[in-house]
Amino acid sequence: MMGHVEAHEGIYGVRGGTYSIVEGMAKLAKERGVEIVTDTEVKRIAVKHGRVSGVETSEHFYESSTVIANGDVLSINKMLLQEDERPSMTDRKINNYEPSLSGFVILAGVPRLYNHLLHHTVFYPEHYAEEFRDIFEYKLAPKDPALYICHSGYSEPGMAPQGGSNLFILANAPYLSPLVNWEGDKQNYGQHIINALEHVGVNGVANAEVLMHYTPQDIANDTLAHKGSIYGISSNTVRQTFMRPGNRSSDIEGLWYVGGTTHPGGGTPIVTLSGRLVGEYIAEHRV
Repeated sequence: MMGHVEAHEGIYGVRGGTYSIVEGMAKLAKERGVEIVTDTEVKRIAVKHGRVSGVETSEHFYESSTVIANGDVLSINKMLLQEDERPSMTDRKINNYEPSLSGFVILAGVPRLYNHLLHHTVFYPEHYAEEFRDIFEYKLAPKDPALYICHSGYSEPGMAPQGGSNLFILANAPYLSPLVNWEGDKQNYGQHIINALEHVGVNGVANAEVLMHYTPQDIANDTLAHKGSIYGISSNTVRQTFMRPGNRSSDIEGLWYVGGTTHPGGGTPIVTLSGRLVGEYIAEHRV
């Protein structure tokens, strides 16, 4: 279905890249009088008599009877709530969930043009099924992964310096486990991906003026995603597909979840919709 829509009907893009959505929302929020506090660690979500009572940060306690948590649902519960406050989301249950896959990313600013790359390009391996066995059965970085490249300069030339290209390169990867040491293997696996790109005609990435690697461990460290997974709980079974955590906490009154690990799902438009649904419900019902 997605392939048909993209190929035959077209899709909308965002001028300036996806982060422009964040900047636009922040601008609108400030215009509406919202105070945005950054670079501040959230220590816990305070609960009193089964209802949210506020948020404790490293700098201040914010009293509130409603909290909207935009982050990994499993990590929010395990890191910000006491276990006896969340009987439906115990540590044991969280640890037993099968996480979704993760990703290995290369960000490359290359001093050359790639006229054969579209905005979105995917190179599939000859033996596609082996990639999923590596990821889901063996929990190892795939030897021959599919490679997705976002070449945003194709649609918006100003995204890269004149004569250059900015490439976002993604390979699927397993969620964190003791079987892969991403800190130790980061550079070697990055070179492995660069070699694979050269094999399909995407040359010159090794000579990039800007070259950054981003691993499942980095995802876990920077976003607190549970085991570095991108989409939260895996959708590899029928039950998990339709039992994605809801937007409203079943344990704590006044606690709401938004983002890619809750309803309705992952992907920027759908993630944005989760926030809209929660905001509209709270505004309408004044809960």
